[in-house]
Amino acid sequence: MSLERSPAEQAAALVADPGLYESFAADYSDEISFYSALRGSAQESLSFEEYVELRRVFLDHGPTGAIRRRLEERLERSLKNMVLGMSPRGRAYKAPTLAQLECRRRAFDSLDITVPSLLSAVKTTVEHLYDEVETPTGTSATLHRLLSDTPTNEYAAVEYVARAWLSEVALGADDTESRLEQVLSTYIETVPRPEPPVECDSAAEYLVAAEKRAFADPVKKRLQEAALHASPSVETLCEYLYLTATDVIEEYRHGDQDITRADLVLAQRHLRLLDAVTAHPEESDQAAYAESYRHLADAIEAGGGRWLTDRAGMPEPEWETVADSYGQAAAAVRPVSVVRFVKYLSKAFRHAAHATDDWACRYQLHINAQRLFGRFEPTALTADRDTSAEKVESTITGTLHVHRCREYEAQAHLAFTESMYDEVSWAAEKARNEAQAAPQGSLRLRGLDTIETISAARRAERRGEFETALVRYDEVETNNDSRQVGVVCHRQLCRVKQLVEQGRHEVALANAHDWFEPGSAVVLATEASCGILPDLDGDAPAVSDQFLTVDTDVLSALVPLVRLAAVGGPVSVVVRRQIADCLVGL
Repeated sequence: MSLERSPAEQAAALVADPGLYESFAADYSDEISFYSALRGSAQESLSFEEYVELRRVFLDHGPTGAIRRRLEERLERSLKNMVLGMSPRGRAYKAPTLAQLECRRRAFDSLDITVPSLLSAVKTTVEHLYDEVETPTGTSATLHRLLSDTPTNEYAAVEYVARAWLSEVALGADDTESRLEQVLSTYIETVPRPEPPVECDSAAEYLVAAEKRAFADPVKKRLQEAALHASPSVETLCEYLYLTATDVIEEYRHGDQDITRADLVLAQRHLRLLDAVTAHPEESDQAAYAESYRHLADAIEAGGGRWLTDRAGMPEPEWETVADSYGQAAAAVRPVSVVRFVKYLSKAFRHAAHATDDWACRYQLHINAQRLFGRFEPTALTADRDTSAEKVESTITGTLHVHRCREYEAQAHLAFTESMYDEVSWAAEKARNEAQAAPQGSLRLRGLDTIETISAARRAERRGEFETALVRYDEVETNNDSRQVGVVCHRQLCRVKQLVEQGRHEVALANAHDWFEPGSAVVLATEASCGILPDLDGDAPAVSDQFLTVDTDVLSALVPLVRLAAVGGPVSVVVRRQIADCLVGL
């Protein structure tokens, strides 16, 4: 009977006879549980080849779509585990070399599923390697094992690992420069000669061709790499590492979604290596640029980076560190590029504002930034420089648009918290106009659509248009949990107001008591509006902090009005109307 077999035994039997699928599946609550149980125990009874065949059996006989999704979503992580031995199956089916990893990858490819490239698997491995191997020695040892046997026709993956290995070995040495000279020969022997963009007769010709290219031109790096292979030298290597690292940082900053955290960490290591070997003369322009790029890489890393694989424990952004790093980058680049100085300093202000949840603080920081940049004189800044005053002025103008956008964004949120709903719409529109005028062409605005929709609902409530308000509340779209809860509270309050205005006091009271805390301002106002005068002894009634916005002036008037209503007679009747108005205005 199949019940007498363990999942590992079932896995072995199923690979030998796929016809057993139905009988084994009957032992489990569903086919995904069946798949998970056998996959989780496969290493106890199956070789790697049999493990792949087990996947094929499930793809052929099980819920193909669901199995395919799970396979494809987890495959890159599985390949990484085979290199690093970070799971039972990873240790059982280990692939310590690039050649073995490529064999594993191709075996999965035979299942006719989407399989990551070897380079992508390598990047995932490097990403985890830097975070989870405690010592540089451990990192370099793993990278060295990967390079001990390399596949053919996989230049990109081999070069990536070799470059990472070279950096770690050199950085871990007492004499970094001497060690770099030693490992360079191994790098050249390991990495296949790349196809150059143009054929030249010598390294010198490649370098001359590279010199003519702009730093933003990707051909420049390829020419530098060709020169490195034509005539290896530490100087040529350092320039190649510099171009590689700075390309990654610039591409990331300009929104390239293919740049991963592994790329960023590797770029950081290259820049630290260049600093350690004093690759550029002190006081030179390139030394200033290199230092600024080190700080930019630190800023990106502190901001969380971009992870290639989903995983638990992603670091939270450290916005204060990001702001500091951008400030340091601005200081480093100031002697050589006024344009970058302005951009990086602006980033420092923006991330300093991002570090606080206080919209008033954000508002003031962006006001201060505008005052600072508004005092910059382009002509004076560009004296004795190649950069034109017009270019600097254009940069400052764009920077001011960004800070005005963030100023109005903060103003909208402040107006929302102060129940100034007309100002919310005005400030939000101003923010959008400035965002469109910014150099980026658009900026991501934080929650403006949400607070505008809620403000429209609140304005409708104040006018007594409760049905319109309820519709607007239903239109609110937000992924913010506290805002979702707040919208529910406002919608419930709106419904209570509507019932009171309709004279349906019994239902209004029932809902108020059901939805809100006893003794709260909402319950007090509802009871008083319905003719029930509660005891006011004790603390002044409050409103739940789950509400997103409450008119505090209206709230402060509520208790005195309830006391007046307690006088009774004609006074009570008149004041009850005022209390109902307070309820509407809450």
